[in-house]
Formats: sequence, structure tokens, C-alpha cells
Amino acid sequence: DASSGQCPTDTKGIPCPINTYNNQTGESNIDACLPCPPDFLCSNLGTEAPTELCPDGYSCPGGGVSPQLCPAGEFSNRVDTNGRCEKCYEGYYCETPTDGNPNTEGTMNGCNAGFECPAGASVGDIPCEGGYYCEAESPKTMCPAGYYCPEGSSTADEFPCEYPYWCEAGQAQPYYCTAGSIPVPATV
Repeated sequence: DASSGQCPTDTKGIPCPINTYNNQTGESNIDACLPCPPDFLCSNLGTEAPTELCPDGYSCPGGGVSPQLCPAGEFSNRVDTNGRCEKCYEGYYCETPTDGNPNTEGTMNGCNAGFECPAGASVGDIPCEGGYYCEAESPKTMCPAGYYCPEGSSTADEFPCEYPYWCEAGQAQPYYCTAGSIPVPATV
């Protein structure tokens, strides 16, 4: 009955389409439906208010666009990224996701020792750069003076420099001391 402010039970309005909402009553035009805002999901016909948060592993750009899987090398969750896709953390990699297996953590897969995974890596099989060493699930670290670190090194002290060689920090191979010279300690 019109005096009570409610629609008669035998009338049905046109529901707003998926990815839109309308929180106003009495609207008679589909143009009154608004695009779902960023970080929310309007996954049902006739959504009155966007209250469902974007699912982990997806980005919800809003504007009436459906949720998108975060791409390889990126992840999302409501705790760490507030529902937006961000690069996976250094020392870890996030493979190409699938609908049944989205990237929900920046630490999805740990890099093995001797391999580097820069932030945003989608694979974990990149050998550690020469002059650096890569411990498991860690950022690459410059090789210290007195040692050299060829490609694929996993610890700082794996390859010590011994006479007749010398090593500055960040070396992939040792320097050879030429005739008439001796190695100088790194602290001199």
C-alpha cells in the first residue's frame, strides 16, 4: 500500500546488474545503478550496497569491472595489500595463478639457496648473480671482502680468497696478485 512507503508485493523492480549497486529506493531507471567501487565486489544482481570485499588473490578495480586474478609475480590479500595486487616479496616468487589457485601471499614460494628472487619474481630458478650470495628465502647480499661469489653462490664464505689471489667486496672471481705484489687486507 502506497501510504506505508512499501512497494506492493506483486511489483518487481529491475535489479541492478552484476558489478553495480543502488542503495536508493524508488529509482525507476537502470541508470540509477552505480558502478561497484574499487576493492569491493558486487557479485549479485540487485546489490543494494557494496559490502563484500574483494577476494584474496584478486584485484577489484571498480567501475563495473569484474575481479581480475593478480598476475604472475603479484599477490593480494586484505591484510597485507588491502585487496590490491602488489609485487611478491624479495626472496620469494609467485607463479602464474589460476582461478582455483590465486596468489594470496607475498611469500607464496620461497627461493632456494643459490637462486635470487627479486620483488615481483614469478619464477624461482634465476641463479644468484655473481658477486652476490643468495641464502634460501632471502634477498641477495653482496659478497664480503676476502671472499668471491661466482654465479649461484649460496653463502658468503663458500669461496675464500687465498694467496696469490685477493678479493674486494662484490667480486664474482678473485683477482690474481701479479709478480712483486701481495694481497692487501680488506681493513687497510
